[in-house]
Amino acid sequence: MDVRLLTLAVLLAGCPDPPEPCTPQPVTRGPWAVGWYMTEAEIRWETASDGCGGVRFGLVNSEQWLAQVASQATQIERTLEVDSDPILAPDRPGPSYVHRLALRNLTPNTCYRYQVAQSVEQVEGRFCTAASSTDADVTMAVLGNSAADDEVTATLTQAIRGAEPHAILHLGNLQRYSDPNETWSAWFHRWRPLLNTAQILPVVGESEFERPASQADDHADTAREYAEYFAPLWRGHSHPQLGDNYAIRVGALVYIFVDTLGQVGPSIWSDQGQAWLEQILRDAEAAPGHGFSVLLMHQPAYTRSSRRRGLARREQLRTLLGGHKVPLVLAGQASCYERFEVDGRLFVNSGGAGAALEACDQSHPDPSIDGELTSLQGDHRSVHHWIRLRQSAAGLVGAVVADHNEIIDQWEIRP
Repeated sequence: MDVRLLTLAVLLAGCPDPPEPCTPQPVTRGPWAVGWYMTEAEIRWETASDGCGGVRFGLVNSEQWLAQVASQATQIERTLEVDSDPILAPDRPGPSYVHRLALRNLTPNTCYRYQVAQSVEQVEGRFCTAASSTDADVTMAVLGNSAADDEVTATLTQAIRGAEPHAILHLGNLQRYSDPNETWSAWFHRWRPLLNTAQILPVVGESEFERPASQADDHADTAREYAEYFAPLWRGHSHPQLGDNYAIRVGALVYIFVDTLGQVGPSIWSDQGQAWLEQILRDAEAAPGHGFSVLLMHQPAYTRSSRRRGLARREQLRTLLGGHKVPLVLAGQASCYERFEVDGRLFVNSGGAGAALEACDQSHPDPSIDGELTSLQGDHRSVHHWIRLRQSAAGLVGAVVADHNEIIDQWEIRP
């Protein structure tokens, strides 16, 4: 026998059987990107059945694909059931498969498009990498308190998508089981335009721990929504984090997302949370070219809405930030828009992404405290809105965009 043929026969005998053909799976939720990295990205989506998958990706506005990357699927078991008559997209118990993959060696401050491979329908998305240069121009969308108001949601998502942000910063209460027309399945349908536009970076809010009416008598586990939806969808990125507290550097600025609730893991008010925040701020301020940090939270320290937290919480935050360069604090629980200026810091509440609006000029039971809040409050509007943040070498410019696409307030922060 020819030596070459014998060698080939030996090699073939040692090869494993060829893999089974991949069966395309319908995408049930997503896709979406998590985190915000300078040279990498993470994409996730869900399917109802196990199977292979992946994405191919390339630069925005280019017809060429740069590469294709396979995904890893992890099974999660959901137990929540929300299936009443008004709901068109119910949440049902059963297994789901979360696909995850990482893209490496990307270019900072660059936007990419991607397409899910091995899916029944063509599903595409967009994500952007974070800036590394301190003088980069970056656009972000900020919003909070999203809810199942189809008209408001459609208007806001269209406006945000048109702005082509590099990232979307969500200030908590992503979806509400308390709304009879809302489920996570419905949320993904309504917010797909934003999921396809850029990665969403959320803080955790009360609605992430809701108990649907069908589980009202279940006292064994109050965090099933968090464990079955919020955590698999948004957690597990590689940014410096402590529970649901995490931090991201974008050029000269650091954005710090903090947990004000502490229902799972330490809140920012705990000793552990405060030590983490102090270290993050010290590390940020020690970095060359650092401008300042921005704090994002759910529960506002300053508000004249019904979401008041009291003087003690404001004093605690003042102590936490004392001596540090944090000129902007964004919060999202109050369903309105408010702007306060305290000790040279700007406190902005933005909870107008669809939830029922409330007044932000209410009187406080203690007239002396109400007088102080009134004097500090620079603006307030009961209007659905989002905030367009533009970062540059000059600092940050915030434009508050109402649902009729009118800019109703604007402010600027310089290093």
